Order: sequence, then C-alpha cells, then structure tokens
Amino acid sequence: METDQPISGEDIVALRAAYRRLEHPGLVDRLTALTGAPLERAAQLLPARWEAVVQEATEAALIKAMRWSAKGVGARPAGGGSDLLLSACSGALGGLGGWATLAAELPVTTTLMLRSIAAIAREEGEDPGEPMTQLACLEVLALGQRSGGTGEAGVTGGYYGLRIALTHHLRKVKLDLLRHGLSAASPALAGLLTAIAHRYGAAVAQKVAAQAVPLLGAAAGAAVNTLFLKHFQALAHAHFTLRRLERTHGEAVVRQLYLEYGRLYTGRVGQ
Repeated sequence: METDQPISGEDIVALRAAYRRLEHPGLVDRLTALTGAPLERAAQLLPARWEAVVQEATEAALIKAMRWSAKGVGARPAGGGSDLLLSACSGALGGLGGWATLAAELPVTTTLMLRSIAAIAREEGEDPGEPMTQLACLEVLALGQRSGGTGEAGVTGGYYGLRIALTHHLRKVKLDLLRHGLSAASPALAGLLTAIAHRYGAAVAQKVAAQAVPLLGAAAGAAVNTLFLKHFQALAHAHFTLRRLERTHGEAVVRQLYLEYGRLYTGRVGQ
C-alpha cells in the first residue's frame, strides 16, 4: 500500500542499484567474454533467416513456458542451485545439438527462468500465485538486452519506457482476468506474449549466437545458459525492487528518483 513516508537511504541505494542493472545490463559483453569471440562473427555461422526462426521459437517457447510453469511457480528459493543446474543441463544439450535443438531447449530454459523470476518476486513481497505478479514476471523477459540513453529521454526510453509500451496489452489482459481468469488461450494474453517475445527474442538471439561459436560444444552451452539465467535473475531483482518501492512510496515518486539518478549517472559516465 502506498504511503507518504520519506524514502530511506537504504531504499535510495536499492533504487540506484536497480537503475544500473536495468539500464546497462551488458549481456552481449558478458557472452562475448565467455565465448572469446564476437557474437556478430558467430552469427555468420548460422543458417539464413536464423533471426526469424529464433523469433518464432521464442513465441512458441513463451506459450509452452506459461503452461508448464502454471504449477509450482516460485516453489524454490530464488537463484537456487537446482535452477542453475537444470539450466546448465538444458544448455549443454543445446550445445551438443546445436541449432537443431533450439525448439526443444528454449521452452525448458524459459520455464526455469519464469520460475526463478517468480521466486524473486516472492522475496520482494509479492505472491507468485497472483495473476498480476505472473504478468510482472513476464515483463522481466521483455527487459532483455538494452542500453541506457543520455538524460531523461534516454531513461524514459529504457525501463519505464518499456513498461509504458506494454501498458496497452496489460490493460486488455487485466480485463480478461476479471472475466475469465488468466489463461494461455486468452487473445489478450497472446498479444502480450507476442510483444514480450519480440524483446525477449533479441536476448535469445544473442544466446544462440554465443552457442554457435565453433568447437565449444556442450560445455559452452551449459555456461551460456547459466549466464543467461543469472542475467535475467539480476533484472528480476531490480524490477521487483522497484515494484516494492512503488508500493511503499508511489510510482510517481520512485520514477522521478529513477529519472533524477539516471541524469546524474549518465552525466558521470559521459565525463
């Protein structure tokens, strides 16, 4: 519940850490460092139209993951070893099978991601069984790989800009929730998943390119998937931290502080 209590120094520190995670996630840099090869070069080894195929696989994976994660969501502690181990195993199979295993591997990875994100939501005071929390978990997948801009325009085009962009779809889904409950068959939810898949697919494409690096095989597939999961866990921590602060201080207050820190931070980086 929103209150008018002053924001504490601890909350300011948490907000600033969330900004840095959300606006400068650096997935490409981490994958490049892991594989030792530029992702653009690795992508040249993939079949023609591979990005379109990734997009199709991503949309299908989101639908499957929504169904698979409906039971037991958030049942394990966030960042638990089981999530990382299962993600590594899934990635290892992807590394062995290469491009051909994407359709089978991606739904498993995405399901693990959603369950891990839901556990983080619970840590920040939300109920993973509530449909609105589940929608907030899906939002994390849309954060993907982005870079921060300069000044207010850059920041509003980042995290809060994304939330605004998804508002139209979320409103339709909320109406469906009131009428029928959250269902994978909902046309409104299908529209939201398509919008999220477009952004999540960009991060998936980077993962696929990293796994395409020659001679790396199963070990690289496991490492890439583990890094991929940790990347989205970090985004989830930031996202649900901001939602917790918004519940306490109001979205307008938190957003203004976020924008102010963004201007300060980008000014420092640009010096």
